[in-house]
Amino acid sequence: MGITIHPNGLVTGGKIRSSGSVIQVVSQAFDPYGDSGSGLRADSGTYTDSGMTLSITPTLSTSKILVISTGTSFGYKTSSDNVNYLMRLIATHASISTLQLREIEVRKSGEGSSTSRLFDSWTMVSNHDHNTTQTITYKVQHKTATTTYAWARYKGGDMHLLEIAQ
Repeated sequence: MGITIHPNGLVTGGKIRSSGSVIQVVSQAFDPYGDSGSGLRADSGTYTDSGMTLSITPTLSTSKILVISTGTSFGYKTSSDNVNYLMRLIATHASISTLQLREIEVRKSGEGSSTSRLFDSWTMVSNHDHNTTQTITYKVQHKTATTTYAWARYKGGDMHLLEIAQ
């Protein structure tokens, strides 16, 4: 059955979605790690999951997913050298393994103390052109560069997925 627009403005037989309209929203806040423990920390030069993971199943393959992720990270180095770590936003679904959407680097020069620490607020935003109606999972991952340890959501974070009609 096709969509019918009646003279009184009533629409039957389906939905009309204008370009730019929000079709669905999925959001989640992620708790902070706290001040101790090694749970979900980065301690190598290989990307690992930060625990910030959220999924959405697009209703239209022609829509885009606006991904907004934020957090407060922490990097720690057991010497006075530079603190340097990276975070990235990725997407995965049944037809792709891993698609990197954004990557950011957090860095601070050493100050000569016995240890170096760096807190940083961050935001990664991507307008993902997905071309699927399969469930897409978005993740924030982190890894160390010169840092001993790093936590992408040390003081918490959040992620918002908005399906936008095109």
